Amino acid sequence: MAVTATTIETRIAQWYAEQGWQPFAFQQAVWRHMLQGQWGLLHASTGSGKTLATWYGALQYCAASAASQSRGLKVLWVTPMRALAADTASTLQSTAQVVAPDWQIEMRTSDTTPRFGHVKANNCLMHL
Repeated sequence: MAVTATTIETRIAQWYAEQGWQPFAFQQAVWRHMLQGQWGLLHASTGSGKTLATWYGALQYCAASAASQSRGLKVLWVTPMRALAADTASTLQSTAQVVAPDWQIEMRTSDTTPRFGHVKANNCLMHL
């Protein structure tokens, strides 16, 4: 079955229901804007759901666009600290297993060898 924005949206709703949660209005607004190809800066306090807002928006956008048909890098997630990168990668990996199981999440830090990064960039759907 082809993964579409609607498929991703359904999986996101199921994931939230399984957690016993509901998405916040700002998360839904982010998803809506990203699906329309609009970008911006999201500023909110720690633990408020920014990662899921932008991650799920990116998944929906990629599924709805021509990018869903191409191989290779789909999303590049940049974070300023290694500890934050590990935490974010964990969140993205655990949610991707349910929402986008065909996506592969990789993490590259400044001490990753250039050869590893080049090989992964050509074969990976998402880099952190």
